[in-house]
Amino acid sequence: INKKSTLESLKYFTQTKYLLPIIMVAFVLILKQGNTWTYAISIGLLGPSIFFVIPTSIMHLNHFLSNRKLSVKVDEQNQTVIFQIEKSYAFHFSDLKVTQHLSIYQKNKFDRGRRREAPWSHYSFLRITTPNNMEFNVSSIIMNNIDFPVQPIERKFSGWPSIGRPFVNRQIEIDLQKNERDQHLNNWKQRFEKLSLEEINEKLERPKDLDELPRQALNELRKERKSY
Repeated sequence: INKKSTLESLKYFTQTKYLLPIIMVAFVLILKQGNTWTYAISIGLLGPSIFFVIPTSIMHLNHFLSNRKLSVKVDEQNQTVIFQIEKSYAFHFSDLKVTQHLSIYQKNKFDRGRRREAPWSHYSFLRITTPNNMEFNVSSIIMNNIDFPVQPIERKFSGWPSIGRPFVNRQIEIDLQKNERDQHLNNWKQRFEKLSLEEINEKLERPKDLDELPRQALNELRKERKSY
């Protein structure tokens, strides 16, 4: 976790740090007094403070818990990024694909909009994908987006830019999906196995009646029959 990057993400909170004494005064007024005006003033002062303190704390906790065991080192000389999380993973700059996930407020920088700033507006993260389908989610409390050496190929904006797991091996998921798809394809081939070549051709002449997998199964069976 980088102190400078953390303060940058907490920019809204640090800008409004002078409201903290007001929160304390409001609590004192609630405890000391009991008239209607006092409650109204206290709630009026306390409401906006809660609005930025609670969501910002939740967002910070989300990013901190996600990235507390992740470290990122940029080797400019060798043009390499090293991710450390239980194990060490090193990748050349050119092998990485980066997607930037920003709050909707930060879209103003790109389209000159007039969106209002929210307490968590300065939190963001980078989703970095490797050639072997590993995925690293790097929070702005570790590294500012500008400091990462690889330019993003895409920017995504959301009202609540919460971060997920810091490391995901997507190749495992891809392999499981492929195995599942292959199993479904084999099931369709077994269902069509007794069809003659003419019957297969008749079905393929009506492609709108078929979904992708049964159509592929019929095409593969036709190729096998023709090769005999």
